[in-house]
Amino acid sequence: MKKILVIEDSKEVCDNIQQILELEDFSVITAVNGRIGIELAQCQNPDLIICDVMMPEIDGYGVLETLQKDVAARHIPFIFLTAKAEYRSMRQGFELGADDYLTKPFSPNDLLKAISVRLHKKNFAANCLTEQSQDHLYLWEHEQIQQIQQQIDGAKVSLLSSVDLTLSDAFKRSLDKLEDPHQREIFIFYQPQINLKSGRISGVEALVRWQHPEYGFITPSKFIPIAETTGLIRRLDTWVLQQACQNAQRWQSIQENLTVSVNISANQFRNLDFYLTVQQTLIEQQLKPNLLNLEIPENVLIQDSHLTIDRLNKLRSLGVRVAIDNFGTGHSSLICLQKFLPNLIKLDQCFVNNIDVNLANATIVKSLVEMAHNLNCQAIGVGVEVLAEANFLKTYNCDMMQGFLFSNPLPCHKIEQFLIGDKRLISY
Repeated sequence: MKKILVIEDSKEVCDNIQQILELEDFSVITAVNGRIGIELAQCQNPDLIICDVMMPEIDGYGVLETLQKDVAARHIPFIFLTAKAEYRSMRQGFELGADDYLTKPFSPNDLLKAISVRLHKKNFAANCLTEQSQDHLYLWEHEQIQQIQQQIDGAKVSLLSSVDLTLSDAFKRSLDKLEDPHQREIFIFYQPQINLKSGRISGVEALVRWQHPEYGFITPSKFIPIAETTGLIRRLDTWVLQQACQNAQRWQSIQENLTVSVNISANQFRNLDFYLTVQQTLIEQQLKPNLLNLEIPENVLIQDSHLTIDRLNKLRSLGVRVAIDNFGTGHSSLICLQKFLPNLIKLDQCFVNNIDVNLANATIVKSLVEMAHNLNCQAIGVGVEVLAEANFLKTYNCDMMQGFLFSNPLPCHKIEQFLIGDKRLISY
């Protein structure tokens, strides 16, 4: 079933499109503004996007321009909806990367024809690319296209260019400096996870950051795919695991039973020696196994389920906790919950955002939290930005929350200040 994202601030227009598409067996997700639309496009990976041009805050052009900078989202077919088919505005859209325009009001036939043409061209292009050419395109986009990234302090802008140094070469050199704290360019930031009953920090998630001396701050969405493609991801994952466990053990003297969550890549999870790596790290860092959460993406778990169960059982035998990351964004979420019985599910932010006003998201989250608890599993809401979202999660017994409402990811010394000061979520 093809998934279509509709970004439209008019409820009447949005409902009309959704009704037409669902009658044709399309899966439809909707966004009432550009900000939510961008988030859904990046986390849901739709097959096609239909977007209104004129919207408050971020208009359709802003949405398209943002997605064109995202390597994963830039190839999604994009159709604009407009009330006026003006040549100048249409040219602007096509120059940004739009595939088509639909003028309101449009007939169901016009809508379905536009979608059919775009999906057909997308499938044709995909079939024409051999596996080798796809790999070449993937590397080319990461290493050759100039990318503008905002500096970590939000002020300085850096330009990445393959003329000076490819990202893969730069990343390899940065990895070689991991063991030298004075030259290190890759760091770990930690984002607090808040217990919704007490409002206190109950754990942290380790998030890797890359600050290149010449190119500046490079986002994980750019360097993680490179690490995976070049095979360097295992080395990075192992280092992050060791550092995170070391810091978590040190912080036990400040707050006992503080947990640490570490993201595990598909490559690392499938590594036959990963079980031994975790075991050795726990022994070396003297961290209690139940204080380590291994976060594994949902889409990784559903592949080779028999092998997955075997790997998970080995990890559980060590006493560590398993968390399903991005829960709810895949097609087999409930199967994952039933088959793999995780200790924790992380409710994706595309469900959490605006949960206090979005009835569909509210219904989904309430159901997922209830199911998780019935299976002795904890739930954490990710991407919480406003107090109303946190209060909603608390009301419906979600165990934890994580997001900018409390704190953005922080370096070690800032986390220690939070722990020493016993910082709590406001209103608790």
